[in-house]
Amino acid sequence: MKRHRAKKHAIEAQWHKCEECKHKVKTVGDLKLHGVFKHGIDVVWHQNSDCDYKAKGAEDLKRHKAYRHGIDVVWHNC
Repeated sequence: MKRHRAKKHAIEAQWHKCEECKHKVKTVGDLKLHGVFKHGIDVVWHQNSDCDYKAKGAEDLKRHKAYRHGIDVVWHNC
């Protein structure tokens, strides 16, 4: 309950500030994600073997492969 109140309602929340900008978040995990996606800190790049595309997230690479290359597409019939 304490974690819920802090994260959802900012009651007794401990704020974590970004060293690169003025952004602040309530959890260390959210601060790490902010650093990766906004500032490129500790990025693990996911490279596409079929082209020069690279993504910061595995889901983004998977989406790219499906839309651009038709890889791992699941068709749903109406």
